[in-house]
Parts: sequence; C-alpha cells; structure tokens
Amino acid sequence: MRYFFGPIPGIDESAVFPFSRKAVDTLQRFGEQGLMHPVSEMPIFAMSAKTRAYANGIAFPMMNVGKYSGSVFFLNNAGKAFDDDETASTLREVGAIIQNRINQEELDQSARAKSDFLARMSHEIRTPMNGIIGMTEIALKPEQSDERRVDCLNKVHASSLYLLDLLNGILDMTKIENNKMLLGDAPFSMSHVVEELNAVSAGRLAARNQKLVVDMRTQHDRFMGDALRLSQVLINLVGNAVKYSDDGGTITVTIEERSAVGGTGTLAPGRGAAGADAQAAEGAAAGAPPASCEAAEALAPGRGAVDADAQATGVGVQASNTRTASVYFAVTDRGVGIAEEDIERIFAKFEQVNTTDARQQGTGLGLAISNRIVLMMGDRIRANSRLGHGSTFYFEIPLTIADAADKSPCADAEQVDFTGKRALVAEDNELNMEIIAYVLDDMGFTVDKTTNGQEAADAFEQPPVGRYDIVLMDVMMPVMDGLTAAHRIRSLGRADAADVPIVATSANAFVEDVKRSLASGMNAHVSKPIDPEKLAKVLAQVMR
Repeated sequence: MRYFFGPIPGIDESAVFPFSRKAVDTLQRFGEQGLMHPVSEMPIFAMSAKTRAYANGIAFPMMNVGKYSGSVFFLNNAGKAFDDDETASTLREVGAIIQNRINQEELDQSARAKSDFLARMSHEIRTPMNGIIGMTEIALKPEQSDERRVDCLNKVHASSLYLLDLLNGILDMTKIENNKMLLGDAPFSMSHVVEELNAVSAGRLAARNQKLVVDMRTQHDRFMGDALRLSQVLINLVGNAVKYSDDGGTITVTIEERSAVGGTGTLAPGRGAAGADAQAAEGAAAGAPPASCEAAEALAPGRGAVDADAQATGVGVQASNTRTASVYFAVTDRGVGIAEEDIERIFAKFEQVNTTDARQQGTGLGLAISNRIVLMMGDRIRANSRLGHGSTFYFEIPLTIADAADKSPCADAEQVDFTGKRALVAEDNELNMEIIAYVLDDMGFTVDKTTNGQEAADAFEQPPVGRYDIVLMDVMMPVMDGLTAAHRIRSLGRADAADVPIVATSANAFVEDVKRSLASGMNAHVSKPIDPEKLAKVLAQVMR
C-alpha cells in the first residue's frame, strides 16, 4: 500500500509499506464497523524513534464501495492521546468528510475517464470505418475499372488492419489494467526474434526507403521468456521509429547481453512466483497440446500475476541452478525527436506527439502497452531524445539463459499437407462460415458445415469412426455452445473422439477464454478474425 504524508519528521512524503493479507482483513473489518484505532497498530509507524513519537495518534479507516481504501491519520507528537470521547467523535466526523470527498473525486474522475475513453474510441473507430465503407462504395460502382477496385480493396485491407490493431490494443490494455495479462516462460531464440522483427518491419521500411540495422552482441542465443511479447515491444518501437524518421534514414536496434549470473536463489527483479491466474492456466493446459505458438507462451506458468509477498518486495526468487542474463535493448533513430516536456507524456494511453503528418497515424496505445509489458518483465522503457536529432528508446531486463536442450513447444512446427483431410466446422454466422470454409478449402481440406454445437456433435457421431481429421468449433452458438459440444464429443467413448484435434475459433480473446476452451477438451484456441497463416500453423501443430 502507498501512503502519502505531509512534512512529518521521520516519514517520507510518499512511502510504500508491505501489508499482509491478515492486516488488510483487519483494516477491512475496522472499516466495516467504523472503528478508529491507535496508529501503534499500524506497522508503518514502527520504523524509527522519530516515528514512534506519533504512537498516540489514531487512524480512521476509509471505505470505498464496501472495501478498505486507505486511512486518515490524526497524529500528535506532544504525548497526548486522543482518548476522550468528544475528540474521537469529532475526528471520526472529519475522517468521514475526507473519505466522502476522496470517494466523490474518484467517482468523478472515473466518470470523466469513461466519457473521454468513449469519445476517443468513437473517433478512432469511425476513422478506419469511414475508409472501409467509403472505399467499398467506390469499388462497387459499376463503371469502376479492375485496377481501381484492387486499389480500393487494398485500402479497405489497410483500414481493417488499423481497426484490428486498435481493438487488440484496447484488449491488451484492458488485460494489463485488470491484471489479466500473463507473460509466457518458454525457451526462445533471440536470433529468431530478430528475424521476425526484420520480416514484420520490411514492408514499412521499404515504403520509406529506410534501413534497419541490428547490432546484436549476446553470448547466448537461447533464453527463457515471452518471445511474443518481447517481439511486440520491439516491433512497436521500430514502427514508431519508422513513422518519425525521414525517408531514407537508418534505424538501429541494439541487443546486448551485459551480464550473466548463476547459482542457487538468483534474484530477478520484477518477477515473482506464479499467482492464481498463472496456476489456473497451467492446470487448464496440462496434458493438452499448445493452443498455438502464441497461446502456449501466454499460458506458460511462472510469470504475470504474482502473489502478495512478491508484489510487496518487488523481487522473486528463481529456481536454483539457473543462470540469468541482463539483456539491454535499444531502438535508435535520427528522426524528428521529442521535446523534453513531452517524453513522459508519450507513455500515457492515447497520447501522441508530432502528429501533423498523416503517415504518422496510430492508436496512441502501442507505447503505453509496451511500457507496461516491460514493467512486467522487470524494467521500464526510457527515452533519450532531442528535437531534430532523433530518439533512443531502451530498457534492460533479466532473462534466464535456456539450456541448449530446451525447445519451444512450437520449435518443431512444420508444414503439413492437408490435402484430402476432412474438417468438421461449427459456425452460426454465415459470413464467418464462408470465410473459414474458403480458407480451409484453399489449404486442401474437405469441409463439412454445421451451424451449432448440437449439429456438430451429431455429425461427429455418424459413422464411420475416424471420418474427421480436425474439428473447428465456434464457442458462442445457439442450441448448444462450442464448449459443451467439445465436451460431448470427448465423452463419446470412441477412439476418434479422444484423439481428434478440436480447435476453438472464437471472437473471445482473453486468457480466461483460452483456458475455458482447453478445459472443455479442445486442443487449441484461435481468436477471430482468422489469420490464415496463423491458423495453418496451429492446425499443423495439433495434427502432427
């Protein structure tokens, strides 16, 4: 808990104190009963002789929506106790006034934030939607040439990707703010991260005749961590550098392994033991193939939500016999730069600077999300910048060095020939069915279509045994949902019912949704909109 104090000798203006669950429960009870209590019962005043002078003070526990939210301290260093009823009653009234004022301010701030968010989202969503609708209407004009229609479709595609990026950004930020984002802990290759960074950035770099230079100085290539989220951070930083650099410029990515330590009980800042969410994810995924390369990493236990003790100390103890490296990452450009007064602002949600160029369009979420991800990894993103001279964004995180024998669950993923394979698809939306049927047909599958879970389960029960090589199941459907249908198929008692891969295809994309899919007996969870390339990788993984 963080408490803020005025100029009191021996107490910092702002200080953080670890509270046990028992202490919080006690304060919750005090608040529910409206009990004021001596500050001597609060551990924060037992730090030094200076603070013990205030032991005669009393504390008023504040409540907000039925939960303990802090305390108002009435301190007296004159040795006089607040023990008479009249004084206690007066201070209780003062405490209640302060509590109500704080609660009202928080409520007003929350209402303003919600209103601002909805207004911003309305604008951000309408911008790409205007492009999608407008370009579609132009393309549908009967006199349009094929060349013009292709140009319109390309612009519709670009606007759709922007809209998807916005929605994914909102989803990521929601996960982070609700402590629902978990970091994976799987072996990965740093060289592969660099290859992916080059591949993803190639199109944007080519469009502006820019060059990406990677300066990688690492003694090891394989580490344990969340390669997907690390790539997300680096791709965002490089993407920003592309936007705010001149055509023909050079962007430099530096990756440097600065130190490596090992031994029993190596301390890793910013990490802790797996909390309830991570443990639940571990249990849901136990015995099942990975939901996808991305989901397997996201569900890997060991990081993300941490327990109360780890949060209080800010330090987690890694398993013995591990070696940890401190790895430095930096992205440098020679672009427009950022004014000193704007550097902290750019890490806030929906904040952008230098947005006069239309090519610099963005959601204003990428850097805020990246910074929160890096905070979960053990550091924060920092920036050095001067207007007109470019910027460097950098961070340094601890990564466990992986043994050479460790392999990512997706390391051996290979191309699979789907020609002649039969897929059973359950999807109640006609447009979604048309899309996924086309994608599967293009891969070589023969597709049988059903419109709800009941139809899918009935179709699977029909002979012969082993008719279907894969089942793709929407989750939210009428009559019978996909989770129930998957469980019913698994319960048939036939050999193919136990072995057939079942993949959830759902618009629900939270970690809890993935866990529910896996717990129902499905092998994987693919979020909509369906990316054909990612779907092919998942199918190859579960059908090996």
